Amino acid sequence: MINEALLKIILKEGTYILLVVVLPLIVIGFLILKNRKKQEIIIAIILVIALYGVCAKSLVNSASNIISAFSTSTTNINEPGTDITYLKNYADKMSRNGYLSKYDVTQIIKLSDAKSKEIFINYKDESSGIDIKITNKEDDKIQELEQSLKYDYYTFNYNISENNEITINIERYIIEIDTKKEKNDFTLTGTKNTEIIENTYKYIGDNNFTFENKIKLNNQPEEKQLEGFKMLLTYDNENFIPVTDNVEEYNLIKSYKVYSSGIDIVLQDGVDLINEDYTLRINRYEDNLEVTNGYYYYEYEPVVTQATYSGGNILLEIKFDNTYTIEELKNIEIIFGSTD
Repeated sequence: MINEALLKIILKEGTYILLVVVLPLIVIGFLILKNRKKQEIIIAIILVIALYGVCAKSLVNSASNIISAFSTSTTNINEPGTDITYLKNYADKMSRNGYLSKYDVTQIIKLSDAKSKEIFINYKDESSGIDIKITNKEDDKIQELEQSLKYDYYTFNYNISENNEITINIERYIIEIDTKKEKNDFTLTGTKNTEIIENTYKYIGDNNFTFENKIKLNNQPEEKQLEGFKMLLTYDNENFIPVTDNVEEYNLIKSYKVYSSGIDIVLQDGVDLINEDYTLRINRYEDNLEVTNGYYYYEYEPVVTQATYSGGNILLEIKFDNTYTIEELKNIEIIFGSTD
């Protein structure tokens, strides 16, 4: 059955076509039946042809809109709830990054659960012996599936069969162990030090966020050369907090900004960075600040991007491998200078 919105489209476009195409033909027919002069009939035909030429593009568009409306109504009758735009978007993200986060997978399950069309969902974790096959109509099993997602990263794909059955495949993502030794392969320890920072700006959206913090340390050392620096920031539901057992490490830092796709560090007035190489690790630590046994992101770059901040201060720009949501980014570890 055609819904009201589609019916309005069909009536509007259909009326336009009738007025532009049929009405002029009726006028010409009327002139012929009334035995009007030949010249008048010829002029009327020329005007109608000119009208068709001017309105040709809009007529084609109106006809296309009517066809699309009928096609949509037929789809809605036989395949309700088949909008899979969200699946395409997550497939694109999977293609770019090679994995999806737990948050992404949870959103896929929730959106699928809301669809009226039956969707098949498969979840596999071979290392844990889990192989779940359910549909979005099984509410209790949907909840059990969400509770089974114990890890941070997953692979994902979907397919549509010849009879339009949609199947979603989710599998735990296990990264192959890299035999290369990481630069600065040591762990950072300490406690959260909220007292050394002041939050100056905070924004949390659905898919992005920004936290700007000023360092409140007042003791400015005479040495203005930053040769090495270790930074561990952890998210505590309000801000990205420094974790350190030596707050003086932040003496040469004026402020920092953590956002969805990177971190900016502003150095104190007149401070220069000597060692430009840096090690970046994302989500290396658990909530208790112990090193995770699972996957975390590692990157070593020989040169950090430097810019001039307002006031002439040095700005260090570090981009992440991905654009993270606030649920995905747990902690950030940065070490300037190589110890190897």
